[in-house]
Parts: sequence; structure tokens; C-alpha cells
Amino acid sequence: MLQEDAAQNCSMPYRAPELFDVPSDCNIDERTDVFSLGATLYAMAFYYSPFECTFKGNKQVVVECSHLRVIGGAQFPTEHDYSAEFVQLIEWQLTVDPQQRPSVHQVAARVSQLLERP
Repeated sequence: MLQEDAAQNCSMPYRAPELFDVPSDCNIDERTDVFSLGATLYAMAFYYSPFECTFKGNKQVVVECSHLRVIGGAQFPTEHDYSAEFVQLIEWQLTVDPQQRPSVHQVAARVSQLLERP
């Protein structure tokens, strides 16, 4: 039921990988939302979801989103106006394995650290 609900109510380019093929013993927690937050931050920074674009050199190319693209990980442009720490924050949130993905508390702590930097 969870997989069907996610397919109907979650946008594919922002849906966590674990919602594509949900095992019966799956434990969904806030890390699923952390993945979606990472995809949203990526889209705000680079204008497309991380799974609807690819980069050839530094040229952005729009592609069709699929489950395979989501589990394949996000690509980032080689040149951008963001700090390495900000890009690493997004990458961290887009960790494919939900057990390795940060919790919302870890993300909040990392954001606080970034905001304290000059």
C-alpha cells in the first residue's frame, strides 16, 4: 500500500529510492523526507531535480526521470556558485541507502554549523 500511495502522491524526481520498491519489512522514517529535501535543495540550486538532468561537461541536459536514475545517484555540475560544504550537504541528503542517509536532526546540526561560518 505504501508503494502505491507513493506512486500516486509523490513526484518521481523527489521520491526517495526506498519508495519505488517497498519491501514488506521496510521501516520508513524521516530519512525518506530528508532525501526529498535534498532533491528540493538541488532543484532550487540547479533549476531541475537531480534526476531530471545530467551534465555533459558543464552543460546541463534535461533527461527523463526513472527509478534507475534515482538509485544511480545525483550528478553535479563541475562549476557553480555554491560552496563545497553546501554541495556536500545536498549529496549527503541524497544518499541512496536510507540506513546511511542522515536524520533530520543531523541535517539541522550541519546547517547550523554552515550558518555559523563566516
